[in-house]
Amino acid sequence: MTAAAQVEQRWVRPYPTTPGHWKKQLPGRALAIAAKGDIAGLESLLARNPEALSKRGPHGRTLLWEAARRGHAGAIEWLLVRGADPLATGSYNAESVVQLTPYCAAVYYRRPAAAEVLASAGAATLDIFRAAFMGAEAEVHHALAGDPALLGAEDPHDEIYYTPVIAFALAGGQRAIVEQLVERGAEVPRYSAQLLRIGLTANHPEIMRYLFDHGLDARHADAGIFQICDDFEVMKDLIERGASTTHAVNGFPPLVFVARGDKGEHPERIAFLLEHGAEIDAAGGPDGRTALHYAAAAGHQRVAALLLERGASPSPRDRGGLTAADLASVRGHAALAQGLRGAAWNARPTA
Repeated sequence: MTAAAQVEQRWVRPYPTTPGHWKKQLPGRALAIAAKGDIAGLESLLARNPEALSKRGPHGRTLLWEAARRGHAGAIEWLLVRGADPLATGSYNAESVVQLTPYCAAVYYRRPAAAEVLASAGAATLDIFRAAFMGAEAEVHHALAGDPALLGAEDPHDEIYYTPVIAFALAGGQRAIVEQLVERGAEVPRYSAQLLRIGLTANHPEIMRYLFDHGLDARHADAGIFQICDDFEVMKDLIERGASTTHAVNGFPPLVFVARGDKGEHPERIAFLLEHGAEIDAAGGPDGRTALHYAAAAGHQRVAALLLERGASPSPRDRGGLTAADLASVRGHAALAQGLRGAAWNARPTA
């Protein structure tokens, strides 16, 4: 059977090209004051820079949003009195992924006192996007009844991603709403790349399996999934559904992502990737390192042995001129360094 043609993806918006756009954001050091609930620090900040009250930082985060995420009810009240926007959305890309209001953030991060303060200030209002995330089925149904076009709408508050309602339902783990949206005809295929990333980040494999039966295309998964996916069975499922074992993201091929050791040593994942076409000596990342380089740096002897057994070369040098053995030595893995040097000696060309 011929595979269906891949649909052009809709995910990342064009980055603003206005000079200095990103420098106009609220800096992280200012957001950190709110994250600590430091009212004296906030008072000092706003005395020097009053516009900081309404400025937005990375992924839209405001001072009020950061205070809500950390549950600082006193700081929230202080900021609201001074006119902070209680509905300004924000997110952490590796957490909620989608844009949340301060109230939704307080609920998501289990900060009941903060949520109560925000609700008392009238900040618990939910549009269809946030309602889908929170599992408010009645609000989603009401919104669609009033304006059916919202089924295909994208979050107007997200300046980075084209995020549809179904993505919010997936991020919130709201399977019933996901199913209702699909039954109404919500678009799935062209948001596959985004939905795959959200489903894995939020760890909702069962909803993803439902979506696979309704147009979700694993072929649009990028190498980043191998960094965020903790479940080996899910990873195998994605690859068997067509996820690439060679396509790199941010310069990192899948095999390099798995060998990096960010989440431990996983020889079984390395073996599976190799069995499904991963390039064993592909180099990636800013330093131009192979999977063997990363395994050596992490001191992962089982992964290093497996890579060598499958034919990895111990000879490549990274952009700094270091071999895998050099990295193992620098990181204090003497036995592994010795073994890699022995492998390099045995692999040398002979006259």
